[in-house]
Amino acid sequence: MEQLIGCMKLLPIPFNISTGGWEKVTPAIEQLPFQGDTVIGNDVWIGQNVIIMPGVKNGDGAIITANSTVVLA
Repeated sequence: MEQLIGCMKLLPIPFNISTGGWEKVTPAIEQLPFQGDTVIGNDVWIGQNVIIMPGVKNGDGAIITANSTVVLA
C-alpha cells in the first residue's frame, strides 16, 4: 500500500507524523527530578545531536553515535 502526501510518494515503512501543537514549556529547576550526577569517562566520542539523560555514567572509551539518546550506561 502506498500513500501520497502532496507530491511525495510514501512507501509502507513505519513512521509517525505529528499534527498537534508543540508548545515550549520550560520547567523551573525545582520541578526537575534529580537523577544523580552525569559522568563522562575519558576518551569518549559523542556524536552530533546526542541526548544524555541525567544520572548516566559513560565509561572510558565509549562511542555514542549521532542522534542517539543515552538513558542507561
